[in-house]
Amino acid sequence: MWSGIYLAALAVFLLALVGGAAFVVMRVLRFLRALKAVRRTIFDGLERIAVAADRAAERAAELAADDALPKALARLRRTNARLAVLRAALAEVQDSIAAVTVWYPRK
Repeated sequence: MWSGIYLAALAVFLLALVGGAAFVVMRVLRFLRALKAVRRTIFDGLERIAVAADRAAERAAELAADDALPKALARLRRTNARLAVLRAALAEVQDSIAAVTVWYPRK
């Protein structure tokens, strides 16, 4: 009589052990698939960055060999100098207007 209860308990224990092991195996496999997907995504991103860096280096070499960059920089310096003069003139006008608007009545 007692041997039947012990055998039933042993069967439940073995069933739980096998089920638990199967559950752990399924979770480990799911984790490994996710890890593989993350690794693939990371390496694809790094590959895209490497390709973009190569293209940028090629473009920089083309621009360095070309005369256009120094000319464009000189043009930019002239434009910045003109902008500085215009900003100084605007500041003078604003100061002049501020002196007049101090006495102007407001509503």
